[in-house]
Amino acid sequence: MAKTKGFYMALGLCLLTMPFLCHAQAPEFPGMPEDNGLTPRTSTLYINTPDTINNSSTESLGAAIANNGNIIIGWEDDGDGVRDLEAVWTMFDGNGVSITPDTVVSVGGQTMTTKFLAFFRSDGSAVAGATAWGPKIKANLFGDGVGMGATAFSLGEEIAELADINLDEGGGGDFPAVQLLTNTGQPVAVLSGVSDEDAEPAGNIRIGDWDYLSNGNIVIIGESRQADDLVTKYGGAAPGNHAIYRIVTPSGEEVRPVGLVSSNAVANEIWHGVGVTRNGFAVRFNEGGRAQVRLFTNDGTPKGDNIDLGTLAGNEGPAGGGRGDGTGFHGNGVDAYAVCNSADANGDGAREVYLTVINEDGTLRYSRIATDDFEFANSDRVDCAIDAQGRVLAAFMDNDVTGLTVHLVQARLFDTTGEPLGGTFFVSERETVDNYQGESRRPRAALRGNTAVITWESTNHESTSDRVVAFRVFDVISTGVDHFMLY
Repeated sequence: MAKTKGFYMALGLCLLTMPFLCHAQAPEFPGMPEDNGLTPRTSTLYINTPDTINNSSTESLGAAIANNGNIIIGWEDDGDGVRDLEAVWTMFDGNGVSITPDTVVSVGGQTMTTKFLAFFRSDGSAVAGATAWGPKIKANLFGDGVGMGATAFSLGEEIAELADINLDEGGGGDFPAVQLLTNTGQPVAVLSGVSDEDAEPAGNIRIGDWDYLSNGNIVIIGESRQADDLVTKYGGAAPGNHAIYRIVTPSGEEVRPVGLVSSNAVANEIWHGVGVTRNGFAVRFNEGGRAQVRLFTNDGTPKGDNIDLGTLAGNEGPAGGGRGDGTGFHGNGVDAYAVCNSADANGDGAREVYLTVINEDGTLRYSRIATDDFEFANSDRVDCAIDAQGRVLAAFMDNDVTGLTVHLVQARLFDTTGEPLGGTFFVSERETVDNYQGESRRPRAALRGNTAVITWESTNHESTSDRVVAFRVFDVISTGVDHFMLY
């Protein structure tokens, strides 16, 4: 197993100063959660198993924790007809027990009964998950509520109030839609990230992300493919895709109309990337091949120009991550934002997992390599979660340190200053170097109070080699041991 220079320096210090606390051999690596800051509350649980619906295309996972401890998990699993799961969610209590009832869903006249839900019509009936894709899962950090956002392409055919946006003569097309839910998954409202007028120009608008604001409103981020708007509407020099935002009330009333996320009227892109604090929100996006963040107040007023993450961090690692497919960006609802990405920052072919935390005023709290307890991580898609205290959970996948041909999902926990609360660990007790049967990949994480949730795509379910949505719930604990002893 690869060990860093820092590991041996720490072990040497330990042996010299406190030999009674040290072992003759280096600790096993990667470890398990219970030895590195998290106590498993559940075993590994699998959701879309063959006895439910699995279309062999599981991807685009997300997870969030409601203020009562319930857990919402979403994913995409493209199929056909009413069984086409372009964007769906289901819910569990804090012990991993399903709380979503069997529900009749319908689309295009077809019906079925399932726990995998999507949007709801105004009469309370459920629309099957075949009308919008690319789920974005959130929980309200300031009160009750959870929800799912997605890129709606035919939702207007099922929900009459959205028909003009989706299907009007001026163009219509794809648009960002958000389903707000109660803590137990009951429908509250369906919101649009654009108005009918915004949707008129030719071209689609994808969802970028969305979140609850501390004042009770909702911010919805889109990636507009209405390329000419960048010139005709925003005064740019050339057409191109561009990140936009809109703020609405929970009932859908517009508070701030659509505007550019960037301080520059140039082409950019986004997929994931909004977080909230008590006084506003921030958006991470890719512009000119570099990760940018821009801060806003709760009413949507920009607090300044774009912030280049590489420049802010003082190294090129955090400037990577592209548009955000495999990058985590989250606010803690109080005073900080966390971003996690992987990048080969020094060009040696080795990808490191970078973790950067930004204060709500845009200053740097810290930036570090999350995986510095081994030589490098071979992870293309990563995520992180930050809680109200400022603790951060980074999740990634790797096969280099284990010497395997497949990736296995791992994670690491950090305190409020960025110091590790242990070493890197395998997330699943069923998917370690000793007992895996297939790959696990692309984790997403949530952290709230004393609860952590990690979900990932797994090929380790006993009854199928298809990718299955896996998740595990943890209690966050204190190790009670000095940091340098743990890695």
